Amino acid sequence: MNHKLTRVFGAVLVLGALAWTAAAPPAANALSNCNVDDLSVDGEEQAFLGLINAYRANNGAPALAIDPALTRASTWMANDLAGRSAFNHSDSAGRTPWTRMPDCGVAIPGGENLAAGTNYSSAQTALNAFINSPSHRDVMLEKDFRLIGISRVHREGSYYGWYWVTDFGYGTGTIPTVATTTPPPAPTVAPRPAAPPQPAPRPQPASAAPRLLGVPAGLSLVMWEGGYLSPDEVFGGRESVKMVYVFDLGTQQWLRWGEGLNPQLRNLTQMRNGVQYWIVTTDEVWVPMP
Repeated sequence: MNHKLTRVFGAVLVLGALAWTAAAPPAANALSNCNVDDLSVDGEEQAFLGLINAYRANNGAPALAIDPALTRASTWMANDLAGRSAFNHSDSAGRTPWTRMPDCGVAIPGGENLAAGTNYSSAQTALNAFINSPSHRDVMLEKDFRLIGISRVHREGSYYGWYWVTDFGYGTGTIPTVATTTPPPAPTVAPRPAAPPQPAPRPQPASAAPRLLGVPAGLSLVMWEGGYLSPDEVFGGRESVKMVYVFDLGTQQWLRWGEGLNPQLRNLTQMRNGVQYWIVTTDEVWVPMP
């Protein structure tokens, strides 16, 4: 067999244990939306979980657990890539990882790594490829990730042969809804009576309460109404804010920002008034809106 070109590519962006199987199952076939006919984990996929958790432990990151929804998302994508001899993060339905993973039941999507090539049949070779790529390595070592889906698919006659997809998530829970909120104004305090013969002072009006944008923990879709500011001005220094992203209709691409994100992937430079943004946080956040 001729060795074909091997590549790796990654993007970040973002529920319970799955039973292992000892033997490699037949290749799962991608069905409509996000249905797959086999969610079992083969020996090399299980080996990859052990390898990545050992690698994370050596770098101070907590262990990952297999998640059924992330496994469904990664299995669907691996089979979709193999069936098309393709290698990119957009699937045959035109979905990005942040659209596909929620379609597969992932509450809080985190990131995705891909590897493909005739030399990537084993867990160790796939892990080595990810380690040797800074953007993939950053995804694997993200400390806030707690869940993973792993899929390895081989398709005879396809351009790359072997296809690996690993999808990462923050944790369990439902996707909350959020609205722009103005906290109630501070109560007006009645003035104290002045000692005679001085007249009583006039009541001072309460200062207007600042407008705040409330973002609960998890993945939220929020409306920004604070003018035109950079994400650094709005979310900079807030460690709980992991990702802000939006689909730009003009360029037909996803724009994203995160302080921990590789600068080459940080392409969201301005928060625009009246635009809805997806925001991933680990804790509730309140940010002022001018």
